[in-house]
Amino acid sequence: MYIKLDFEAEKPIYTQLMEQIIAGIAKKELLPGERLPSVRSLAADIGINLHTVNKAYQELKQKGYILSHRQRGVVIHPDGIPPADQEYREHLRETLHPIIAESITRQLSLDEFTEICQDIFHAYVDKEDKEGEEKKEDEPKKHDKKIELDDEILFVNFNVYMDEARIYEENGKVYMDLSFDWLNTSFEDSTTFMRAAGIDVHQGDQLLEEITDAYNDKKSDVYFPNAVGGKTGVDLTYELVDSESELKIVFVPWDQYDDSKELIININ
Repeated sequence: MYIKLDFEAEKPIYTQLMEQIIAGIAKKELLPGERLPSVRSLAADIGINLHTVNKAYQELKQKGYILSHRQRGVVIHPDGIPPADQEYREHLRETLHPIIAESITRQLSLDEFTEICQDIFHAYVDKEDKEGEEKKEDEPKKHDKKIELDDEILFVNFNVYMDEARIYEENGKVYMDLSFDWLNTSFEDSTTFMRAAGIDVHQGDQLLEEITDAYNDKKSDVYFPNAVGGKTGVDLTYELVDSESELKIVFVPWDQYDDSKELIININ
């Protein structure tokens, strides 16, 4: 989705950003469950303050358009947008009152006003229908592939049991959701995966970034306490360079007894 902001307009930047995301949902350019860029990434891409993006996201979240997913970050609400209720209808009336009043003072007829509203409404609905048909015929199928993993990686104090890697495209970018379980075999107290090891994911000569901010979010899987003998799951998401080059997953234990161990995933 292309975002264009008018920095000279009186309308606040966060409001413009909100309206464009809502318009993208209305046009089906943004679909339920689809990932939005992180606050930091979007702010950098369009050249605005982090707090501006965060304010727009917070208001969209309150209105039910988006939510924060534990593994995938900010996404369009996977259950769809809540339908209009009485409260929304009252809000719509209040919003339209001054617009209609100004239209009347400028001698715009009811028919003309209605025609303008219909034109705007159909610009969304008709475009959606037309583009939907074109996409079925012309749009190449997006890459979406699940790779089952059964590797066991054994360390002195813990073991890693790989589950799966899902490689998929969204908004012209390629991502990997990586899932595995880790077993606490001998750490004396309840500990976290962050304490046990780090992970480096490479594609070619690029070190990939984990994009859900899991290593800074104290509620994420890598911070979940795991007692001796306990096994718990970890889900991480990375933006890939492409959908063909193999991936190298490197587990780096923090203790002095183990060396790093790696796993190669062929995604092509």
